[in-house]
This record gives sequence, structure tokens and C-alpha cells, in this order.
Amino acid sequence: MDFGSLNNGSTATQTLVGQPIGSFWVYHTDGIFQNTGEINAYPHVISAVPGDFKIVDANNDGIIDNLDREHVGSYQPKIYYGFSGNVNWKQFDFSMDVVGVAGNKVYNGKKGIRFGSNYNIEYAVANNRWVPGSNNNTYPGASNVTPYPTDYFIESGSFIRLNNITAGYNFPAMKLWKRIERMRVFVSAQNPVIFTKYTGFTPELPGNQNEAGIELNIYPISASYLIGINVQFK
Repeated sequence: MDFGSLNNGSTATQTLVGQPIGSFWVYHTDGIFQNTGEINAYPHVISAVPGDFKIVDANNDGIIDNLDREHVGSYQPKIYYGFSGNVNWKQFDFSMDVVGVAGNKVYNGKKGIRFGSNYNIEYAVANNRWVPGSNNNTYPGASNVTPYPTDYFIESGSFIRLNNITAGYNFPAMKLWKRIERMRVFVSAQNPVIFTKYTGFTPELPGNQNEAGIELNIYPISASYLIGINVQFK
């Protein structure tokens, strides 16, 4: 069955026997049409303008349709991992925890360039898009035409995220004011950094298992930084 609506009439995932749940189901690309001459010489039936991707006719029947789409991985990771630990040394304490996944894919729908002011688009995509004479074969030209769900949008979803990190100092009791029994100062950060090759806002795109992993209008995970004092009075 087809899932993963792209909010434009197309879908990007499929769940069927023999494939991972919610597999991305997309067309392969082979560069970008640089001019109308290349389009006219293209041996397959396709509606395109200069700046559009060349869609591969995978089954060589002369028609670009769903039979040319292939499964290229799923949002479901092959590996989940995590680490947590804490250390105490004299008056100092330190703790942290790390989480991550590997072996999965995500669909970066924000890479689809559109005219208008209501779309979030990566800086690299907006500034490196195809324009006449650029000979760019990586980023397509700006367009209001509904894009094919292609391998251009598929990226690695692997990441390592520093979830929490805290460092504190406990003042020796003898150095405190007589009414204070215990005092600790600390600094803490939540989600301060993530290591990933994904170019969108965040590779963490959970949801229904049949259609998770598609970024269309998600917001990035926010980071929080705290400085605090814990005081215990007598």
C-alpha cells in the first residue's frame, strides 16, 4: 500500500511484502535538463522544462510511471544506541547521555524549490539551484510544478545527539554561611548538539511507521541552556 503523502498529490513511501515497513518509493535521477534540446532528445516520454531532473526509465518501456519507482530504504533504523554516565570527583560532578540511530533514511521535502514567501528552503539549495547556463546537475531550478518523489530528496537519517550534559560543583559545608547546610551550582544543556549528515532541520521525524521520516514543515528540536543553584538550609 502507498503512504507518505507529500501534500501535493504524490506519496513517497510504500509498505509491502519483502520490503521494510514504510520504505521510500522514489524515482532515480540522472542529472538535470540544461536546455530544451536535451529534453527533445530524451528518449522517454516525460513532461519537463530546463532545470528539471532527468527521470530514469528504470524498466525501459519509454514511459515514466510508477513502474519506474524503486525502494531505497526506510526511516526504521537498523541500529539504535545510547550511552549515559556520571562522574563524581571531590566537589565536582558531571553527567551526560547520548542517543543515536544508524542505517535509516529520511525524505528532505524542503529541498523542493518553490516560488513564493511561504516556504522554508535550505540556504544551499536556494543559492545553488539550476539557472540557465550554470550546467548544474545537483540542484534543480525553481519551479511551481509538483516535483516527482525522487532519490534527490533521500538522505541518510543516521545521527548522534548529545541529549543532556550537566556539570556541577558542591561547596564544602565548612565554607558556607551558617544557615546554609548545602549548596551546589551547576550548568546544564539539553539537546546542545547533533552530529549528522542530514541537511534538513532534523533527522528525527517520528510518526506512523508507514510514513515516518518525511520532512515537509517540521521545526528543529530546540536546545536549552541552564545555570542554577541548589541551596539546602538548616
